[in-house]
Amino acid sequence: MNTKIKLTAAALMIFGGGLFIFFLGQNRIFKEGTSPARVEIVGSTGDSSFLLYFAWDKGYFTDEGLDVVIPTFEVSTLSAEGLIEGEYDMSVMTDFTFAHLLATNKKASDLKILASIAMVDNNKVLVRKNSNILTPGDIKGKTVGVPKDTLAEFFLEQFLERNGLETGDIEVVYLNPTALVDAIANRKLDAVVGWEPHVYNIKQLFNFDIHGWPAQNGTKPHFLLVSRGKWLNKNPDTTKKILRAFIKEE
Repeated sequence: MNTKIKLTAAALMIFGGGLFIFFLGQNRIFKEGTSPARVEIVGSTGDSSFLLYFAWDKGYFTDEGLDVVIPTFEVSTLSAEGLIEGEYDMSVMTDFTFAHLLATNKKASDLKILASIAMVDNNKVLVRKNSNILTPGDIKGKTVGVPKDTLAEFFLEQFLERNGLETGDIEVVYLNPTALVDAIANRKLDAVVGWEPHVYNIKQLFNFDIHGWPAQNGTKPHFLLVSRGKWLNKNPDTTKKILRAFIKEE
């Protein structure tokens, strides 16, 4: 991983110091004669977006006269380009992803943080019991899956360092979260690093006959609500309404 990205992410995470919802779309009925402002806010699978989903489900955005649509991605890096290019109005992302974008994409300079909506500690290192990995040090020489350019990758490097290892001591396979679940289930990987709900899904596949260790070592990163400066400047009233809905749900 790029050293600049690691350092920037680590610096941001100093300020940092939980179950997946299947988002089902519904049609909201607005008061007659009103024209609700449509806003697309990208969510993520997992508890990091609970505040967003709950505020929507309880109608708090509707109460503010907003028609909020929530596209959902497994990893915020998958929607980041769409946010930067104006396909979406806002997005939930980790402070790590925000730092990564600033370090790698010149267009990301227009991104602005509106709020921190969650802090979670749910990244785990999971290993198959038949992989002969009984201690963290036993992961040396094994095949480990992790989503690329994510907090999970950052925490994997930290986990290795805490146990006297480095990434060159393992074979890293980059896969998105759902693919990680399938790969370890088919025994193509010895271990994975991921977050909920994928951790729980893996445990279920193995009938909980799997073990591992916390990956974050007590660090709790921020999950941020991010938008573009240009959009915020054009939509100050809508922005206030969105934040009021979040505050009401919180």
